[in-house]
Amino acid sequence: MIHGSYLTKTMVGKIRECSLDFHLTGSRFFNTANVDSDWDFFVQDSSSVIYWLEDQGFIKEGVGYGLLGSPTKPPEEFVKDPSICQVWGHSGQGEDNVHVQVIKKEMMHIKIRAQDIIRARNLLWRPSSVLSGGVAKMMNKAVWCAVQHTLIADSERFTEHV
Repeated sequence: MIHGSYLTKTMVGKIRECSLDFHLTGSRFFNTANVDSDWDFFVQDSSSVIYWLEDQGFIKEGVGYGLLGSPTKPPEEFVKDPSICQVWGHSGQGEDNVHVQVIKKEMMHIKIRAQDIIRARNLLWRPSSVLSGGVAKMMNKAVWCAVQHTLIADSERFTEHV
């Protein structure tokens, strides 16, 4: 028993117990996390998702195509992820430091397939003495976009011939 204190669920714990279908992504999915890494997820866009995120205290960090760049840089420097509608964040320590990408319904299968391909083929760059964390992150965003755009093109080519 703990007197004078109460235990609360972390945000990751709430996501685990939530009936919505969240997908782990980022450094924790790709096994590159360190002790200070945040938790990244993606989920299919719906009014229930937005309501749940707001109810849990998430803050909308970005909206629309191309939001993966720095908000201080001009749009042409953004790496465009065609699958993302919005990004929401919940700040805190450990399992309370969470980001959620809300994905367009028609792009969920592409996002899941892209993530599986990237992990299976070990396509992500890791920071090193030669490659800073910021550069590695920008290169990884480009990898994500390249894989997704390739899958989109393949899907469009397939449907043209059916």
